[in-house]
Amino acid sequence: MNLYERLFARLNDAGVKYLVVGGVAVNLYGIERATGDLDLLVDLEDQNLKRFIDTANSLDLVPRAPVELDRILDPATRRAWIEEKGMMAFSMYDRVNSWFQVDILIHEPVSFSETYDKREEMDFEGTTVPVAPVETLIAMKENTGLRRTKRMLFTCERSFRSGTMSDHDSRKLLYYRSKEQIKAWRAVPVADKLARLQMQMEFFHKTMSPKARRIRDRLKS
Repeated sequence: MNLYERLFARLNDAGVKYLVVGGVAVNLYGIERATGDLDLLVDLEDQNLKRFIDTANSLDLVPRAPVELDRILDPATRRAWIEEKGMMAFSMYDRVNSWFQVDILIHEPVSFSETYDKREEMDFEGTTVPVAPVETLIAMKENTGLRRTKRMLFTCERSFRSGTMSDHDSRKLLYYRSKEQIKAWRAVPVADKLARLQMQMEFFHKTMSPKARRIRDRLKS
């Protein structure tokens, strides 16, 4: 089974409120780009987090940092991680397939409840994938300095909300994708997109040098 599908199905069955954000969300909206992990925005309400932790444990997802997963339940601990370590996401990996990495944001860059109400629900062969709206992905990049990603998402939103692309959009867009390539990738079924992303994630992690892996883990922690 696709590891994305297994994760989404279990989270849905457990009643966890979450949203797909980051590079996977960008791919699902129609712009193919490389990504080495799955970013989730999870409702940080106590009971919802407990359901998330139970689901993660049932899937044998373990923290990359040497801490217990249930530490994320404590708001004071999360705040200390943010303020003292600059930590924005808590990273986990599949114990069997260690290349499959899941990062959950430990702060709320946007109102979760308002964003959840505006979510896009995409079908993954019968499994619902809740994805943060494009405007939220843009807002989350506002203070990161990643202007290219923000502009890419804006182009994606403007083009596909209206259903057309202007002549101005005919030039090569971000990540060297033309409007034809974006339309073609957008038409690819969710299952096929996630299958490719899973293979890509496995390739990245298996070919990553030890030094690059240490830098990646330090940035995530």
